[in-house]
Amino acid sequence: MSIAALLDCDNTSLLGVNRMLVDADYRRWVVRQVRDPFVKQFWEQEFENSDPRFMREAIAPIQYKVGALLQSPMLRNILGQIRTERSEIASREAARRANPP
Repeated sequence: MSIAALLDCDNTSLLGVNRMLVDADYRRWVVRQVRDPFVKQFWEQEFENSDPRFMREAIAPIQYKVGALLQSPMLRNILGQIRTERSEIASREAARRANPP
């Protein structure tokens, strides 16, 4: 759900996965931008109303795995790229040139 929320939000990257889990202000900022009602409902109702002790136990393995993935500077640079309208247009143009009609 962290990834789904971040992909639906402007000016974020996959580096925000761990931050979504521990930073309530950041999480609220992201969720305000989420358009998918299923993802929004999860963050606003299920996550926010979960037992804090249970949540610490549930998110620890995610933090560990994401943290291990982001140890690589090359992966961190790739996953840390922020999606913008301009980058999406450039990606579509590159795909069009690679696969002409």
